[in-house]
Formats: sequence, C-alpha cells, structure tokens
Amino acid sequence: MARPNLIASTWPLVIVEWPAELDVHDIRDHFAELADLLDVRRGPLVVVVDGTEARMLHSTLRMRTAEGISAITARAVSRMLGVAYVAPSVVVRGAITAIHWVARPPFPSITMPTRPEALDWARARLRAAGLEIAEARTSASGPVSR
Repeated sequence: MARPNLIASTWPLVIVEWPAELDVHDIRDHFAELADLLDVRRGPLVVVVDGTEARMLHSTLRMRTAEGISAITARAVSRMLGVAYVAPSVVVRGAITAIHWVARPPFPSITMPTRPEALDWARARLRAAGLEIAEARTSASGPVSR
C-alpha cells in the first residue's frame, strides 16, 4: 500500500496524488503529514486532490478519510481558499460525494475530470486572492517539499 503523495513545492497550491491502493494506516499518515505541513506553512492555500489513480474506497476507508478531512478542515478552514478534486471515474466521483455527505467542506470545492482543469481552477482561486504559485511542479509528481 502507499499513502497519498503530498506535493507542497507549489505552495500555496498543495497537490495530493491519491494512490490506487491504500489502507487505514496510509490515510492516518497522510492526514498527519498534511497537519504537519499546515503547522510549518502559514497563509491561505488551495488543494488539488488528484484521484486519477484512485479506486472506490470501502466504507471503513471512506469513514477514515472523512474523519481526516474534518480534522484538517477544523485546523485550516480560515486559510482554505478551496479544494479541487480530479476524478475521471464516475466511481471515484461517487466516493467523493459519499465522503462529502459525512464531511461537507465549508469552502469552495469542485470535481473536475482532469488535472489540468483542476489546476486551472486552483490557480484562479489563488489569483483572486492576490497570490502566486511556483509553476515548476504543478504537473509532475514528487515528494513533499516544504
């Protein structure tokens, strides 16, 4: 299994690449890593969650993901300019909808079929707030960079 890949080198745009396979520990570790990032970085942010490789989560993983989203939202709601989800699959879009039934985001969110569309939406949110991002890493995978 693999936890989601967190790319922060494009701050204030944070990209999360959701893997095809993960378990409860991967989800816990991901949200801990995201919480650590929020402790280190200050200011507003936009998140793009790329679920291109994701598969439908079983109910326990959906619940743990919803709990993680709720905890992160409580920490960052005043800083969050929005979240864009990449979900080319109807099944994954269904999973996102199910998670939002449990943990509805109190900030703008959108689901897009492709990563470029999600990144365009995220950049527009940042520009509207007068913020700029590092463009070099918005389309490539990589480890967390703080």
